[in-house]
Amino acid sequence: MYKVMLVDDEPFILEGLRQIIQWGEYGVEIVATAGDGFEALALLKTMEIHIVLTDIKMPDMTGIELISEIKKKYAKVKCIVFSGFDDFEYVKEAVKLGVENYLLKPVDVDELKSTMQSAVQKIEYEISVKADIEKASEILHENLLIRWVSGDIGIEELQEKASYLGVDTLTGHFLVGLIKCLSHGYTIPNEKDYEAENRALYRLRVAAREISDGICSEAFERGGSCVAFCDYNGYVILLFCALQEEDLKSKYADILNECIQKIKSELACDTFVAIGPVVGNCLSVRQSYNGAKKGLESLPVSGLGKEITNPLVKMVLTYVDSHYFEGLSLKIISIHFNVNSSYLGKLIKSETGEMFSQYLHRCRIKRATEMLMNTRLSANEIAKKVGYQSVNYFYNVFKKVTGEFPTQYKHSHADQG
Repeated sequence: MYKVMLVDDEPFILEGLRQIIQWGEYGVEIVATAGDGFEALALLKTMEIHIVLTDIKMPDMTGIELISEIKKKYAKVKCIVFSGFDDFEYVKEAVKLGVENYLLKPVDVDELKSTMQSAVQKIEYEISVKADIEKASEILHENLLIRWVSGDIGIEELQEKASYLGVDTLTGHFLVGLIKCLSHGYTIPNEKDYEAENRALYRLRVAAREISDGICSEAFERGGSCVAFCDYNGYVILLFCALQEEDLKSKYADILNECIQKIKSELACDTFVAIGPVVGNCLSVRQSYNGAKKGLESLPVSGLGKEITNPLVKMVLTYVDSHYFEGLSLKIISIHFNVNSSYLGKLIKSETGEMFSQYLHRCRIKRATEMLMNTRLSANEIAKKVGYQSVNYFYNVFKKVTGEFPTQYKHSHADQG
């Protein structure tokens, strides 16, 4: 319903206008009445009004003066005037101000109905045009961002169209984070076909992007920015930029975490997150984007049966699960993910309940037990394959994690089988 205000200094006129037609039949409702122009302007400050019907002759402020003020401050409001004076000068002034119609008292019912229909049609047309312009602008904005992170735009065009992007392309450090949403819990009722599922997934991604964009727009108070958009793979992309690399590193994980928490709570969907490396110039953003895409090739893990919610910790544990056999340490991992090692260690402890070294040992020993039971490799060979250079150290860690040495473990579990 579009909202209508009636303005007249005579209360019985206002009441008569309320009753003259069934306003709801024309898609409008009367939400306010005012006894003079000053009261009408005060009400316009506090509520949304689409159409104002006002008398011409009123004390202190005429209807013409009121409409003039409305056009200055609320240009989209449609104005209709009525008067008992068939005065051509008033008509000329009203037409100059762009009123929808000039009605004589007593108001003709059919003419009022026709005027309301015309005003509503004009409002709806303007809304449609505005929506088309905004949609075109949004498409242009997202296409430019996608071309940027994909490396399909040259430096000159990038700088030329930088004002559309919402990110400073000239200076600073950049990092790309990706959010992948699965449609679990977000389906269209009574529609099971493939196209319906695709539509549901599209709506999900759009909703997730809008949530992320709202969070990103408030994320950086100074010296940085973040924009959210979707790529052609359906990932929600968060593109971070900050003048100082440390400002970037200190904020991106918290912002990503807030995004996925809100997406999960509002959209009831599963989310997976990946981050790319920090890069030092606008033309290297592609490297960060590609790095994040590679990260989504593996699913995030959970530690000790606890759900891992922090996106950075998810990525670290996923990386450990895939690279457990390498010479890993908290310091090496922190360098790989461009984050302070002390900060990362605290995050992992908070999320998993154990230190990084404990998680790494548990991950390696889990793989070792699988090899013991499913291969003919010796314990010494397995030690090397899961990342331990010292066999004695492997034996000690194995005993600490499982309560048995490798040979004992194999025999006891073979007997159970």
